[in-house]
Amino acid sequence: EDLHKRYAYVTNSDLRNGGGESGSIFFSPDGQPLAYLTVLDNADEPSGSGTTPWGTWIACEDNDEDEYKIWEVDPFGRREASETVLGSGGLFECAGFA
Repeated sequence: EDLHKRYAYVTNSDLRNGGGESGSIFFSPDGQPLAYLTVLDNADEPSGSGTTPWGTWIACEDNDEDEYKIWEVDPFGRREASETVLGSGGLFECAGFA
C-alpha cells in the first residue's frame, strides 16, 4: 500500500545516549492504523518539534553537553533526515520553534 497517500502522525521518542527517534504512524482515511516508520534514529533526546509549512517535521535535539541540533525530517521517509539551522542555530531556535 502506498503510505504517501495516507495520513501520518509524527512523534518523538526522547531517550538519552543516542537512543531517541522520530517516527511516523500512518492511518487510513477512516482512521485505522496502517504502519509505523522510523524517520530519524540515533538522535540524542529529540524533544521540541513541529511541522513546517512545506510539509516536513522539525525535531529539536538537546543533550547533556549543551549541544543543540535541529533535524528536518520527511514524515513519509522519502528523504533522509538532515541537520538544519534555523536562525543562528542553537537552543533559542530549538525552543522557539517548538
